Amino acid sequence: MVDKGLVKGMMLPQHHQQICDACKLGKQKKKGHRKKLDRATKWPNQVVYADLLIPSKDNRTGYEAVLIVMDGYSRFVKVYLLTSKESPVRQAGRYKDGAAYKVKRVLTDKGGEFINRGMENWYARRGIEHVQVGPKRSQLNLCELTNQSLVDHDGACGISSEPVARSPTVYVKNRVYYRGTQ
Repeated sequence: MVDKGLVKGMMLPQHHQQICDACKLGKQKKKGHRKKLDRATKWPNQVVYADLLIPSKDNRTGYEAVLIVMDGYSRFVKVYLLTSKESPVRQAGRYKDGAAYKVKRVLTDKGGEFINRGMENWYARRGIEHVQVGPKRSQLNLCELTNQSLVDHDGACGISSEPVARSPTVYVKNRVYYRGTQ
């Protein structure tokens, strides 16, 4: 207001001090998350995201884990119920065998179920590149986001958190229109 001449008689102190380097550093913005991970997919199964969802201990179904596999091109989700946490190799084979296009790259978190000699040998035999992102990096692994949305949707709809109840939610998610990333 003083600069535009709207106020008369107001004195403003002149600040001629230089801002120190520590203050400048404190005012800088934090570097953002890595937002892109070469996701420019041109055909189905070029990039496949996989993650394991561990249900609550008190589920009465006998399933210990849910393997969620998502195609990066179409965002189509498949759910496999696992009787043990260490058995995603067999289910990954089922996904690969049922796919029309060859899987080129699999992106997972650094969980022990995906990083072991059996899985690495399985990837190597089929010529699949295995990319690992750190835990809690949901901005890179779309399956983490899918896990969160499935759990939130199940809770909002009053569906039990048992692994078998995930199938209707995934059915609906696969049929909802989604604009893919470019």
